[in-house]
Amino acid sequence: MTWWGWTLLWVVLVLGAGFVFFRLGLSLWRKVSALLTELGSAADRLSAVSAELEGLLRTEPEPEPAVFADPAELRRRRYLDSKQARAERVRPGPDRPLSRRRTYHVVQQEDPTRRRER
Repeated sequence: MTWWGWTLLWVVLVLGAGFVFFRLGLSLWRKVSALLTELGSAADRLSAVSAELEGLLRTEPEPEPAVFADPAELRRRRYLDSKQARAERVRPGPDRPLSRRRTYHVVQQEDPTRRRER
């Protein structure tokens, strides 16, 4: 084989390798662009779910365990809470009269040795 035969062979091999690399690059580009599209839609769904989760988690944080709190502060808070609860129970409402004083009726028992007169 002469020198131009070897040159032609190498040109064909390099062009073939270039074509293979071009096809691999094009396939990779399509896969990356599809991946980025899916990532965009996943980010949109994630932001919607996280917004809904934030709405659900907007409750008050759990209180600190009472073991670490000051006992005097806990007594004062418990006293004020019970005082407020009593005030709410006694507070008159539209269907509750102003005074709800309990009345007790004394029931007198009859003496069993005594006869009833009519």
